[in-house]
Amino acid sequence: MPAGAGLRAVLGQPKAQVPSSKKVGAIGAVVDIPMVYVHASYLRSHYDVVPVVVADAPRPREIVYALVMTTEGRIHARIGGFTKDQVKGEDGLR
Repeated sequence: MPAGAGLRAVLGQPKAQVPSSKKVGAIGAVVDIPMVYVHASYLRSHYDVVPVVVADAPRPREIVYALVMTTEGRIHARIGGFTKDQVKGEDGLR
């Protein structure tokens, strides 16, 4: 089962996008992993990026697979837009 489908099954079938990134880099390269709110991609308070570094990977014939999850949005979010209590979760956007 692809990672996105497995996550959706565990999280109660949210409709928002599963953000991803890809990067080709040397051992120890920084990969920035984007995050959004699980039920509404446009909820700005949950826009964030987590930098991930695996100091000794990837080695030849290896792939680094990283998953980032959080329980809340940004602390003191000031981006504006609608709020978490206004999320409808119908189309994955709002």
